[in-house]
This record gives sequence, C-alpha cells and structure tokens, in this order.
Amino acid sequence: MKPQQETEAPRYNLFGAEFKANPHPTYATMRAQQPICRRTSSDGQSTIWFVTRYDDVAAMLRDHKRFVKNFRSTRTPAELAQLPPEPELLRLISNH
Repeated sequence: MKPQQETEAPRYNLFGAEFKANPHPTYATMRAQQPICRRTSSDGQSTIWFVTRYDDVAAMLRDHKRFVKNFRSTRTPAELAQLPPEPELLRLISNH
C-alpha cells in the first residue's frame, strides 16, 4: 500500500460528467496503474485519497492505528454541518 506522489501520477478526470456517468473504466485503469491515488477535491479545499483495490481497502479497515474508524470525529463542527447525513454519504460513496 504505497501511493505515488501526485506529481508523478497519471491525471484522471475524477470530477467530470463522463466519470460520474461511468466511473468503472477509470477505476480499472487506476487499479492497474495507480491503485492508491491522491487528488485535490474539485473545490480545491481538501485532499482526497482514492483507494481502488479490495486488498488495500481491507488492510486500511483493519489498521486502526493509522486510519480512523469514524472520520466525523476528525472534523470541525462547521465541516460536519456541510456533510450529508451518514446514510446519504454512504450511499453516495457506494454508488461510485
């Protein structure tokens, strides 16, 4: 589980309409070329890590020393107010 630096990474359009309509080809390419990918959010305000392989995701979920179980505990009240309710957030994540 070793990410490439963002400057070395191939560029993926992860926020465009084509990706939103069908993300699967892009994810397949990412799994093959860069399974752990760091990007800046579309608003430029935060960093997003895309982890595209099952084994890497499973390893992260088991590693409670380096990864938080509840990301909401790491957010400020103002940031939390901008997030959708958890079931909606999980639905958005699982649909892509």
